[in-house]
Amino acid sequence: MRLTGRLWAVSAAAMLSLCGCALTESSSSSDEEDASSLTQTETTTTTTTTAQTIPPPPETKDTEPAVTEPEPPPPSEEELQRQRLIDISALLPDYELENKLVRRMAVKDISPSADGSKAPSLSLFEYRYGGQVEWVSVPQEERFDTLATLCLSGESPDLFPTDSMDTYPFGAARELFQPVNGFIDYETDLWRGTERADSFFDLAGSRYAAVTDILPRYLCVYSLSAVEKSALPDPAELFAAGEWQLSAFEDMCAEFGGTAALCGIDFPTALSEACGTPLLTSQDGSVISNLDSPQLEKIQQRLYELGGKTRVAYRDELGKTLIRDGDGLFLPISTSELLDDPAALGDIGIVPLPSISVGEQYMPAVLSGYHIPTGAHNPEGAARFIECERAAAEVTFEQTLKALGSAGWDDSMLDMLLTCRSLARSRSVLSCADGMTVPEFSLMVRQMYEGVFPVANGIAYQWRDTISASRKQVEYAVNLANDTHPMGP
Repeated sequence: MRLTGRLWAVSAAAMLSLCGCALTESSSSSDEEDASSLTQTETTTTTTTTAQTIPPPPETKDTEPAVTEPEPPPPSEEELQRQRLIDISALLPDYELENKLVRRMAVKDISPSADGSKAPSLSLFEYRYGGQVEWVSVPQEERFDTLATLCLSGESPDLFPTDSMDTYPFGAARELFQPVNGFIDYETDLWRGTERADSFFDLAGSRYAAVTDILPRYLCVYSLSAVEKSALPDPAELFAAGEWQLSAFEDMCAEFGGTAALCGIDFPTALSEACGTPLLTSQDGSVISNLDSPQLEKIQQRLYELGGKTRVAYRDELGKTLIRDGDGLFLPISTSELLDDPAALGDIGIVPLPSISVGEQYMPAVLSGYHIPTGAHNPEGAARFIECERAAAEVTFEQTLKALGSAGWDDSMLDMLLTCRSLARSRSVLSCADGMTVPEFSLMVRQMYEGVFPVANGIAYQWRDTISASRKQVEYAVNLANDTHPMGP
């Protein structure tokens, strides 16, 4: 019950989120009449009833004992969630779908959700529009080739997730995706509050995806036993005190006496982007290069110095093993990877990646949402499902918290994840480096970030040397992404 109470507390503040409206807004009377299709049984509402005792008549001595009216049972969590989805449906546009089947091409199915139940967005889509979602399974590394083949053969799916942050501008420039502007009304309450995130997918005057939630891209995992054995301060306590800056991170790495202070393969990119400036991002409908940004150069110089005095284990499985055994200190890791197996790393804590200085806390972010592929057979149905997923985002995240609690995460870790999600919304760093159209460009960017650490042959390079060697490739990739109508080869 403790977690349930926390989830309802989250919900009370939740509409600083995507919808901009309270999720408990009453639905229309027609929606309530149709609620049986979602709930199957009518939801019971808790009421307070005054117990009434019926006294026997004065002249009667041998009567029945006094009768107390029983209190109706409180609604279950399942009933409460069903009622919330009914209420949320009031945010959705009235629409009668001619084609109720939507085909969703993705690596993973949408159901079951984190706690093993049906995904809230799917329940909402079924209730509000009578819709169904068919999963088109595809391996991660084959997504774009398979999509291109389906588009050419006239068998395009209707939905393609954005969550990997490697789909844009690639898919728009290669005409694998079509603009969503004509299918979604961004002027409604449902789409208020995240204009910057939604406009990330703008290119040459059109919008090529719709955002349903904003989540942290990386979390900084640390080993509690490693912190204790080395008598180091707890990073979560430093963060709560406003002292979780790169200087404190550097000090902890230098003082750690175990095998490696920095573990895994994500720390070069994660530490750099957490300081506020990605190498490439989307702005005002174009891809923007920050190659010559003083802020980016500043953080790369700091990381170059950190790499010179810190033991690192730049290997994926070795890094995770060191964290589990208490022989590694920090493991910056993708949030999706951590949440896929939340108990795999043992006794850990989580914090955001450190900020470069006080008051400059940023969060590399993932934009969850969907593209509508070119040639989709049911773009209207796709748009209605996207709206359902956006409306149900808070319920979906609550299910994630519940599942993490069941996996052993305590309240302090759940609170920290909520904080990280809030930072992803308010202080997001959005990179499109993984989605450029030049082959192997994302690998080159990763190698640029790695270069300031001695992870390749034990040699590190100054950032200025790195960008001198990579400048032509970066500028070419940006020009190619922004030139949506090239004149020739």
